[in-house]
Amino acid sequence: QHPPPTALTSQSISSCLPKLTPGSKTRLRTGKARVFTQSPTLAILSDPRVLQLAETLEDSLQSSSSAPLPPLQKLRDISSQSLLSTPWPSRKDEPFRFTDTSFIKNSDIEPISPSKSQSLAPVLSDTLLPLNITILDGYVVDSLSQLSELPDGVFVGGLSSITSEATMKRVSECVPNFQGDLFWLLNGVGA
Repeated sequence: QHPPPTALTSQSISSCLPKLTPGSKTRLRTGKARVFTQSPTLAILSDPRVLQLAETLEDSLQSSSSAPLPPLQKLRDISSQSLLSTPWPSRKDEPFRFTDTSFIKNSDIEPISPSKSQSLAPVLSDTLLPLNITILDGYVVDSLSQLSELPDGVFVGGLSSITSEATMKRVSECVPNFQGDLFWLLNGVGA
């Protein structure tokens, strides 16, 4: 007599397979030699919205004709690579526990050029008090900022406008070491 057939379920199949955890090593015996293999790495793909935003930012940068400085290109490359495995944050993520990002996720986000944000400066200059730094749509507005009143050694501006070699060296050292969230990475791609 044959044993009664059993249904194939994920539990019955998994009970026959070795338990693998990321980073664990599996030992295979081939004859008398022992072979150790690394377990397969689980790939985490980014959220489609994250990829769409990154692509939009990258496309807007390709329209500029000048080649970026090496630290700026490095920042863009590191950010682009990291975004491939970055999910959209949810309230389950500790840093966003009290933040609802669904409004941002569902918004139509388009890059803006620095010239458009600078064109609003005359309108705003009549209504604002003088400030040390005025940032509009992510760009420093020089005409509304009093950068000369900042302490010595303080730099405010885009990476492409750094003229000091010491400042450029310091920024270049910090760029690859920073571990930011999704929004830091998106800013890095669009820098």
